[in-house]
Amino acid sequence: MANVADLTKAEVSAQISDTALKTWFDTAPDYDASFGTAELLIKLVQSCYRAQVVKNAAEAPAAGEALNAYPAPVAGTVSFDAATGLQVFEQSITVNAVSAVDSNLTSPARV
Repeated sequence: MANVADLTKAEVSAQISDTALKTWFDTAPDYDASFGTAELLIKLVQSCYRAQVVKNAAEAPAAGEALNAYPAPVAGTVSFDAATGLQVFEQSITVNAVSAVDSNLTSPARV
């Protein structure tokens, strides 16, 4: 059996219910052919995490006001992929936000 392919931009777009987000997403350039949705999201959240650290350090917010929306991705145990010859690990990402029940109003979590 073959692995199920990563999600395409069109497949993701088809599931976006927020009209403004869908319009923005659909008019954005397509992903580079060298990476897929999973890689895009991992690298985006890693970048958000680093930007959050810099912003919190620069602004020195009071307790309860610092951004805490973008935790660093969590890496699993490194293993060897015999098929590719690469050392690999799984990564998990989360985004912490406060959302209205309908998800139409979302703000970043703070700590």
